[in-house]
Amino acid sequence: MANRIVLNTVSYHGKGAIGNIVPELAARGFQKAFVCSDPDLIRFNVTKKVTDLLDAAGFAYEVYSDIKPNPTIENVQTGVAAFRKSGADCIVAIGGGSSMDTAKAIGVIIENPEFADVRSLEGVAPTKKHAVFTIAVLLQLLPESSLLSLPLLWLLLMHLHNFYNLLLYKVIPDIPLSLFL
Repeated sequence: MANRIVLNTVSYHGKGAIGNIVPELAARGFQKAFVCSDPDLIRFNVTKKVTDLLDAAGFAYEVYSDIKPNPTIENVQTGVAAFRKSGADCIVAIGGGSSMDTAKAIGVIIENPEFADVRSLEGVAPTKKHAVFTIAVLLQLLPESSLLSLPLLWLLLMHLHNFYNLLLYKVIPDIPLSLFL
């Protein structure tokens, strides 16, 4: 039996990789980014490294930071509502795991609204469309820590002490890149 592997088309790693965010979004005709980041990354000015680039280029964005460690179904659902309200047409996820997981779930539900309950995504869900175009900004201390370009990603959502595992190639970020701290 043949195995299918789906990989990203573009991946940026190394110092200065975040400088490619705006050119990649602009080249694809996107107009407004939905920036997913957690409160700690905002407080420690990590998110600002990305939003400063968006500001300098005059690229519109809205920040969503109602994200908890081990994000809940409610975090995802409020994020879906915020995405819709924002008028964004792409996602820039900044983080560690919680921000990434929340952004991936938001992106897949926006394009596949029949999974809005989030629970129905558990396992290998039969989504029809790829998630909203996403650039994933992975915080890195070492180049080897980037796992975003792996073909399958586990999305763990905690709700009432239960974890829901999502194994979907359609939530792989379109462009992973690194932000070295």
